[in-house]
Amino acid sequence: MPVCHHPVAELPLHRSPADMRTADRALAQARERAQRAQAAHAKAETSAAMLARQAERMESELAALPAPGDRAELEARLAAIAKADSVAGEARSAVRAARGRLQRARDHAGQVERQEASAWQALESARDRLLVSGAPDDPPPPLIRDDLHRAWEELLGWRDRAAQAARAALAERERALAEARDRLAADRRRLAERLAGHGVVAPREASPDQLGAAVAGALARAESDLERLREERRRAADLENRVAMKEHEAKVAHELALRLRANAFERWLCAEALAVLVAAASETLRELSDGQYELALADRTGDIEVIDFAEAGLRRSARTLSGGETFQAALALALALSGAVAKGLDSIFLDEGFGTLDPATLDTVATTLERLAAGQDRMIGVVTHVPALAERVPVRFEVRRDGKGSHVTKTGIASGAAS
Repeated sequence: MPVCHHPVAELPLHRSPADMRTADRALAQARERAQRAQAAHAKAETSAAMLARQAERMESELAALPAPGDRAELEARLAAIAKADSVAGEARSAVRAARGRLQRARDHAGQVERQEASAWQALESARDRLLVSGAPDDPPPPLIRDDLHRAWEELLGWRDRAAQAARAALAERERALAEARDRLAADRRRLAERLAGHGVVAPREASPDQLGAAVAGALARAESDLERLREERRRAADLENRVAMKEHEAKVAHELALRLRANAFERWLCAEALAVLVAAASETLRELSDGQYELALADRTGDIEVIDFAEAGLRRSARTLSGGETFQAALALALALSGAVAKGLDSIFLDEGFGTLDPATLDTVATTLERLAAGQDRMIGVVTHVPALAERVPVRFEVRRDGKGSHVTKTGIASGAAS
């Protein structure tokens, strides 16, 4: 029977209440007999002592007699002495009997006391076992040493209450176990349904090992299918790359077929050359304009446009540039053209074209030429009749004419690259 969640294989050893009451009565009677025997023994010892004193006194009196007197008196005294000896013997026999009864009573009392001690020891042992296996909130009752029978009754009553509580706890645990089994069965059914939804067929009422084996087999098949799909995707990607390459080659062949026509090839070649020229000129114009302008080709018409970064990258026609800005764009195109058609050309000359510029534009042109001269490895020559521009050239050759002819005079001091 489980007691406080711990199984007890056997009940504690104890006597029945009837046996305990019988033992208590026997112990009380034995103690009473022992007390009576002790009282009789004491009384017999007292009587024996008195008779012994009387006998001694009579013997002393007899010894003190001077001579035998009256025969009747002497016989009476002898009879009294004999009677006294007889009474003394009886007293001694009674004392010996009382001593025997006292010893037997003591032995019985000792036996009963040992039985009582053994019963208390059995009670303590049983209580200790129940104390170890019992619930902490309901310990066994304390021992009352004055009544063994009541102590056993209280301990057995507590045992019955504990057994009832244990049976109630066991019933609750069995109910919880039944609910857990129901949940386990429901979970197994849901798991089987989910596995079936993924193509994993498990035996009905399968054990966890069987479910694990079925899932492992399905996983191995899925991994094999996945690897096959990956290989097919790799082959598909390779085929797509090959298709893309073939399509690109087809487009190139188609484009070449279009470009190699009599009238289209020349137009395509000029468009490509113009695109290269505008790209090179755009870099130069960006440097000359401090990053404000770039050149580009219009998508449809192929005209040259300017990108104005001061206006958030606005694209507009190059014809909308001012005079100085137009000069910068033309100079950038000229430099790009010279670089394309004459590799290794180390000099360039700008002939006139400055007389119609206003002072502000002329200053922009002069600044552009100075910046170009400072950043190029080629010589730049300027032919001009504008004094304001000529004065800004560090090395000048002035041509003067008089009546004798034309004269060339070198003025200025060279600094850095010749201009």
